[in-house]
Amino acid sequence: MTTSLVRTRLAVPDDVGTVHALVERCSPATLHARFHVPTDRLPARVVERLVLPRRGWSLVAEQCGTVVGHGCVGEVSRRSLEVGLLVEDAQHGRGIGSRLMRDLAAGAAARGYRSLVCVAQPDNEGVVPTINKAGLDALCTWVDGLLEIEVPLPVADPRLRHPA
Repeated sequence: MTTSLVRTRLAVPDDVGTVHALVERCSPATLHARFHVPTDRLPARVVERLVLPRRGWSLVAEQCGTVVGHGCVGEVSRRSLEVGLLVEDAQHGRGIGSRLMRDLAAGAAARGYRSLVCVAQPDNEGVVPTINKAGLDALCTWVDGLLEIEVPLPVADPRLRHPA
């Protein structure tokens, strides 16, 4: 499969159940890499906050009507958003995470944000290549034993800015 068979779109309230099903299909290792805690499930209220963040937005990646990936951003400051991605295990390595990252970055730049940030566990070897394959730079630093990554965004033309 290639990402051309996958479409991304803005998540809507009806996606809470399908994203919850995505989470349930993910291995504990994948969930640990995403949420930084050992878990094999998430409460429905947490999934709802991921799909419908209060100060951000989220995207789903669909293949043949099934949600196979999710990406969300939440405001850290007026210029920066924190980003998180989740792709079901069976779809790893197929460009879905990079597609979500690229689309979230484009939406963030269009809304006037200057950077995305994410935090990864030291053993998460996929996060930087995912960012790079999205055509983005990853500026990495170590903070308290975690990899903190800043992704600079291009400055958008303010005349093209639209609300979140």
